[in-house]
Amino acid sequence: WHYVRLVTLGLWRSVRLQARGATRLEHPFLTTRALTRDGVTTALSVDMWHEAPSPAALALECRLTPKNFQGPSLGWTRRITVRPGMNRLGFEGHAPGARLWWPNGLGFPAVYQFTCQVRDARGRLLDRYVTNWGARTVRAASTPRGKRSNEYSWQLVVNNRPVFVKGTNWCYPDALLRLDRVRQQRFIVLAKHAHIQLIRIWGGGPAENDALYDLCDEQG
Repeated sequence: WHYVRLVTLGLWRSVRLQARGATRLEHPFLTTRALTRDGVTTALSVDMWHEAPSPAALALECRLTPKNFQGPSLGWTRRITVRPGMNRLGFEGHAPGARLWWPNGLGFPAVYQFTCQVRDARGRLLDRYVTNWGARTVRAASTPRGKRSNEYSWQLVVNNRPVFVKGTNWCYPDALLRLDRVRQQRFIVLAKHAHIQLIRIWGGGPAENDALYDLCDEQG
């Protein structure tokens, strides 16, 4: 684009080669379905590859561990049977006492570490997936004045609370791609101090890594 006349192509971040077993997790995704009086209801979707000639009885274990606050951990185990090939699984559950994640300026951004792992009938660990997670609901709703054809009349509702969201655009801050986690954190903290609650990742820049999204989670 117009930032600099340099070709930014090629390998510029670390690369790894990862060997995995015949039974492995693909993209476990835990969402908050609704708020309840004593916690939240959740929905877990997960794809599981089982490259073996016969079905297998497994244990799917999930745990939520507080990451940036003190509190009890939450966990559950499901007994499942997978067939050879791809298995698309889905479960609904309840996380009693889960602390809610709130945007910057509206409350504390409680972040959990979500761990999803699978074990065989002997209890041997086959695969594990770890990521950040927050108990929150986000939806779009019309403003109190209702829908109007001549104006944008939508607002975000976070945890059942209407929010006037303050946002900004994330154009890549360094055209030479010199942006490690320390510099990322500095920019995100500056955005927090400016009362920003939503950041749009500009599509013309590099695809962002998980570190940036983790920082956004932790800063609200």
